[in-house]
Amino acid sequence: MVTNNKGIVLVFVALFLLLLMLVAGLVIDSGMLIYMRSRGQTRIDAIALATGVALMKKTASERQATATQLAEEFAVKNSLTPSDPNPENTLLPVHYELETNTIADLAGDWSPGIRGEQCNAIQVTTSFTAPAFFSGIRAFFGGTEESPANTQVSATSYLPCPGAVIPNGSQVLAPIALRSCRWNYPNDCIFNRRFYQSISQGDAELTKVFANIAAPHCGTPTTDMVKVGDTIPIHASAPDCLADLRARYQGCTQTRCEQGDPSCAAIVPVIGCGSNDVVGFAAICFTGFDMTTPPQYVEGKLACGETADYSSGTGQCFGAAASNPILVR
Repeated sequence: MVTNNKGIVLVFVALFLLLLMLVAGLVIDSGMLIYMRSRGQTRIDAIALATGVALMKKTASERQATATQLAEEFAVKNSLTPSDPNPENTLLPVHYELETNTIADLAGDWSPGIRGEQCNAIQVTTSFTAPAFFSGIRAFFGGTEESPANTQVSATSYLPCPGAVIPNGSQVLAPIALRSCRWNYPNDCIFNRRFYQSISQGDAELTKVFANIAAPHCGTPTTDMVKVGDTIPIHASAPDCLADLRARYQGCTQTRCEQGDPSCAAIVPVIGCGSNDVVGFAAICFTGFDMTTPPQYVEGKLACGETADYSSGTGQCFGAAASNPILVR
């Protein structure tokens, strides 16, 4: 009778230990899955943010090639587990709508679209395996599930630029382009700045577009939009164009600009240092002109962070200077 009692006790002890192992395994599994998912999400976030830079490229092929290269680069830098250090990443071109927080699949189309209405975001997804203690015990006792647990994580990087402006649209556009290299664009916006229109100074250039402000000597208004990445024509010498600008804004003062008078302000493109390629947009509130003393200049309040009419996002839009994508999950 005693022997039987000992046997029953041993059975209960064995069952208790088995139950304890199962509970411990379940706890370990849950903790491991949470840890691995967090680690995997951090990894995929880094990859997504890296690939978002590819959205600054102008063509679909350049975007896809750059995104693929950056994804692989940052995947290697953010390895996952020793047994599965670099699981395969799936990259999808998508359109992210900021206002509704929705993502639309573009069926592999990487092109930005003329108004940024196409691919403005990249969705990155990866699947990986995490070791599972509990399922391993179940398998030992005849369970059918596999030991590793499959986990999938994804992230989407969204770049609201590039944008575009259209002459004769809702925004007033002045036929003047600012050189990005002449100040720390877009970070260094000074209130009462002088922009010199001369070869020696090179702060600004008069353009042959954006002549929709009663400036007949500045060229014919372009019928197309001007986008980040476009090359715009520049006047080699156009004193009459500068005179048109002065005539249009001659009544504007620093006080009126401080008061936010919209009739004294205009959107202008910002062009690169070594080219006439548009890298973003800014706004000038005109406060004065010097038409006599070389070098001639335009004076005004500069505002960076302007959003063009057809920017694909809202808020600040610096064109190619917007190299920090927004992470969307």
